[in-house]
Amino acid sequence: MGSFGKFDTKDFDAFVSEFENKIQGEAIVTEIESALTQTAGTALNKIKKKTPVDKGTLRRNWQASNAKHFGGVFLIDIYNNTEYAPFIENGH
Repeated sequence: MGSFGKFDTKDFDAFVSEFENKIQGEAIVTEIESALTQTAGTALNKIKKKTPVDKGTLRRNWQASNAKHFGGVFLIDIYNNTEYAPFIENGH
């Protein structure tokens, strides 16, 4: 059998390593987003239980966004768009 000679695989190895790191990083981000979204669901349940009820509109309108990743920051918004929510929260 003949020999193909020597190959320098340094650049290819660096590419593979960078690619694997990127995939692992994206997997970690996905797992963190999933965990934060679940945490937001738990927080919503607790918030709803503590929200005062007259007709139930305020309690029903609590919402949470899915987790978002911006650079090194993860963000979840928990909000209530009911018109009178600030008055209940801060007093009349």
